[in-house]
Amino acid sequence: MKRHIFPVVIIVLIALVASGCGGPKESGGEAVKAESGGDEITVKTDSSEMEVSKDMENSVAIPKEYPLEILPIYKDMFIQGASRNDDGSFVVIGLSNDSIEDIGAFYDDVLAEAAVMMKNVSEESYMNMGDMDGVTYTVTINPSIEELGYETGVNIIVMPSLNMQGEAGEDSSEGAEAKSEGVDEGGFFVPEGLEMPSGYPKSSMPIMQEMKSELAVVQEAGDRNLLGYMTKSEFEDVYDYYEGIFIDSDNFSTLSKGPTTIFMGQIDGVAFEVGITENTPETGQDPNYNTLIQIFYN
Repeated sequence: MKRHIFPVVIIVLIALVASGCGGPKESGGEAVKAESGGDEITVKTDSSEMEVSKDMENSVAIPKEYPLEILPIYKDMFIQGASRNDDGSFVVIGLSNDSIEDIGAFYDDVLAEAAVMMKNVSEESYMNMGDMDGVTYTVTINPSIEELGYETGVNIIVMPSLNMQGEAGEDSSEGAEAKSEGVDEGGFFVPEGLEMPSGYPKSSMPIMQEMKSELAVVQEAGDRNLLGYMTKSEFEDVYDYYEGIFIDSDNFSTLSKGPTTIFMGQIDGVAFEVGITENTPETGQDPNYNTLIQIFYN
């Protein structure tokens, strides 16, 4: 007998989160349509189409263009959802009964030669974001939703490389200064080869510039944008800074995932998600900086 999940809406929500949908067009995101047929649900937006399994015995197919030779799929993982999007990116949602530690060790080995942009690892979560062999990737591993019947969930996003990230882990002050030739006012440095996105809503979500800060990554994934930067400010100061920005936002909430604290809310009609992580040797980032900030917005 085939196992179907109750309620099926859980699966649709996972697909929407993984593909970065921001909700209906009226609220600033893309229109979303879910069609159910057979053992799969097709979740469509204006720029993506994801197949999601309702039958927990049969994986959906991974798109044939997905770069398996660069970022392989963990062995025997149940593939609950997969998509190829209009921007050339791929999303794969997987489930496994193996531990976060075992799956993380597999991807650590696969990504050993990657230029890591950001990495957070704990007993409860794994996140590795970086660039390798012409693609930019994000791998996140977390405990699965209990109703799905698996212990661990794995989300993989792969997109064409933006060629915006230098070698990971540069630790000399001379190298750091060389990267920071482009200077924006207020102590915020833009390295050569990077540009601040023209549409970044800096009046709604300003960058912390009390101590030296440096742009690290700019990405687009579906209808979401990511701006990542590093700062010499301590974690506690950055936490207080962004808490002050979010405190009066609409739908304000916080979430702790291992070493990362995430603030979420809507400001001036823009949905923001800001992750704050203390920089440690495990992150693979420039040790001249104390704190890493990821700002998702759409």
